[in-house]
Amino acid sequence: MPVDDQFERLLEKAQSFSVPRNRQWFPLLHGKGAKGVISWRVNGEEVTFLVADVPRLLARFQLVGHHYHTKNLWRWAWAEPEATAEGCSDALVVRRYGEEHGIPQLTSPELAADALLPPRLAAVAVMLNDGDGSFPLALRKGVFDLVVLHSVREADASA
Repeated sequence: MPVDDQFERLLEKAQSFSVPRNRQWFPLLHGKGAKGVISWRVNGEEVTFLVADVPRLLARFQLVGHHYHTKNLWRWAWAEPEATAEGCSDALVVRRYGEEHGIPQLTSPELAADALLPPRLAAVAVMLNDGDGSFPLALRKGVFDLVVLHSVREADASA
């Protein structure tokens, strides 16, 4: 699918919106001298980010899509057979925007995707849903699940 000017402008605008959002919470992962590997635990619609196994951040999240990086393929969350409207509402907002503005990259279930496109698509979802940022969760081998984060807050590290 060719990249047109409208789609490219949207990606650039979304990056300009999303990057500062991520910069607001990402330093909290390493605040107070925390050093170590970032990991995460998913519990329903909430994710806990840990550094060296110490909880640092909590956030609600919405699945946006999957990057099958070994296949260079992106699949929107709403295109999955098991998808529910509640589970991928942020992705559905993106699809609706694509329908209203004639942007086929936002309405096609799958896209060819190098490593750069999925974070940019997640940025579009952050912008259109007023999210706090995005993050790639590696929950399965060969797949990054891109999520939009909402209500990001510091975790009680003593918990």
